[in-house]
Amino acid sequence: MKVTYLGHSGFAVELENYVLIFDYWKGELPEIDPEKRVLVFVSHAHHDHFNPEILKWPARFPKIHYILSNDIKIEPHPAVTVIGPDMTLRGPDLEVRTIGSTDAGVAFLAEVEGKKIFHAGDLNWWTWGDQDTMEEYLEMTANFLAEMNKLEGKYFDLAFVVLDPRLDDRYGWGMECFLKNVDCDHVVPMHLWEKYETIGRFLTDPAYEQYAPRVISYGAPGESFTV
Repeated sequence: MKVTYLGHSGFAVELENYVLIFDYWKGELPEIDPEKRVLVFVSHAHHDHFNPEILKWPARFPKIHYILSNDIKIEPHPAVTVIGPDMTLRGPDLEVRTIGSTDAGVAFLAEVEGKKIFHAGDLNWWTWGDQDTMEEYLEMTANFLAEMNKLEGKYFDLAFVVLDPRLDDRYGWGMECFLKNVDCDHVVPMHLWEKYETIGRFLTDPAYEQYAPRVISYGAPGESFTV
């Protein structure tokens, strides 16, 4: 799989016959063979995950289909599938499942061409230290762990998981929980707000360095890597 970082939580994943594009907000798409089927995933309607410009892409990619969270308001169209949490979409050579988010929308579990890919959207352990009341902290923790429990026993070839520097010393809690409990070959941090040094911080943090071999580092939009 060739993976291209587009910006923030946006990535393109190129397979033999498909290109999967997740949570495009901004950035340049890689060159895409127009004969390939393009699946565009949007986890929720927040501006940093959904850019309405993507709805113009059928002019560029004739074999395009959108899989959009149901909090995105759009007119029905044959090229659009709207999906909510805990739902499954099946096609001849693909399966897309969803779980809920601890913010808005869904997280995606996609199996295409035998490859299993997870994109968390805004599913994360959003805990803000002194800014949270104890009630807020406990509710967030319970909600996050409930969604993580749905991944128990799952395997992924590739996963995109939140690593948000705004959470200060709790920045790695959600990432660690995923790495500790989910079998995944390659994990890509996202939602970095262009603070790419956060990846290096995680990789060298004594609390997390045991997970370093599975975590992929990058430093600029347009960067590609193969897994």
